[in-house]
Amino acid sequence: RNGLPGRFAELDRNSHFVIAETGFGTGLNFLATWAEWLAQRPDDQDHAILHFISVERYPLALADLEKALESWPGLQPLARELIDNYPPLIKGTH
Repeated sequence: RNGLPGRFAELDRNSHFVIAETGFGTGLNFLATWAEWLAQRPDDQDHAILHFISVERYPLALADLEKALESWPGLQPLARELIDNYPPLIKGTH
């Protein structure tokens, strides 16, 4: 286990925390990490920043992403934000 909840909670103000992964897939790891970040970060550390870097060789089409994320009702508010900001499927860095 990576201990992320405790590590998130212990961050100082203005800290940066970086996570990098290969294989974004449905974004489930991203959404779970984001949810944990919001849950564990103390209110007095509002300025800590999470950088989540992910690569995907075969990104899902937006409709497929939406369908896949329907399976996780507890993550829907964050999933909706991801879907609303999902970049178009073009080559390059987003």
